[in-house]
Amino acid sequence: MTEVISLINEKGGVGKSTSAITIAQILAISEYKILLTLINNPKKIYSREKLLESAIEGYYEKGDRAIDSHIKNLRQKIEEDSRNPKIIQTVYGVGYRFGL
Repeated sequence: MTEVISLINEKGGVGKSTSAITIAQILAISEYKILLTLINNPKKIYSREKLLESAIEGYYEKGDRAIDSHIKNLRQKIEEDSRNPKIIQTVYGVGYRFGL
């Protein structure tokens, strides 16, 4: 099954679409900013701190795991199986990257 991610910038939404099913999810602003950051440079691995900086303006506290909650919520909205993510991949000990 081919998966297509389409960004709708005006509405801040991401749609996940397969050949038989179309699911549209509206993302929180922080989730949308995280996803855009990952998509803009898909080969790059982003640390938690860098993703937080891009998602929450003025946020620079090191060691905070808030990004993990944002990633978990984002995966639940856009992944077919959030326990085996293909779109947002974890790079253990480093951070996250866009996987498509």
